[in-house]
Amino acid sequence: MNSNWDPLNLYEKIAGDDAYARKGLRDVEISHGRSAMLGITAFAAWEFLTGHPIVENSMFFHPNVLLPALTAGYFAFKYFCEIEQEDHKISIQFSSEGEARWENLQMSLPKSDPSADGDDMAEKIGKVQDIIEKLNLEERFKKIQQWYMENVVEQKS
Repeated sequence: MNSNWDPLNLYEKIAGDDAYARKGLRDVEISHGRSAMLGITAFAAWEFLTGHPIVENSMFFHPNVLLPALTAGYFAFKYFCEIEQEDHKISIQFSSEGEARWENLQMSLPKSDPSADGDDMAEKIGKVQDIIEKLNLEERFKKIQQWYMENVVEQKS
């Protein structure tokens, strides 16, 4: 009789018939289980201390723009820059690849005519305002906010 609880025989498929590898996978599984238990205990402690559910004020549990914006900002930053740490000093610099990417991005943008006066800028601002009006973003945002208040906030009350 096999003493391992492995109904799908995943240990054999992943680690083969090596006892050392199976023990390593068991240790990792135990470690992940303990981490999950600590995480859920932290959630319970937070709810006990504050008196509010953890999902109430967290950007990870409600649809919003902040989390995707932070993620996009992080990846955009990492696309151009690198972080170096030297003797308790952190410096942020363009990487050599980031400098090349930045130059390529600047070359791909349309050049503005330095002889043009402010009318060109006013025209561009007008085009942006026309696009915003066509997309009706403000009205869409209000509808999303109203739906959120009706379906999420009021159901908790």
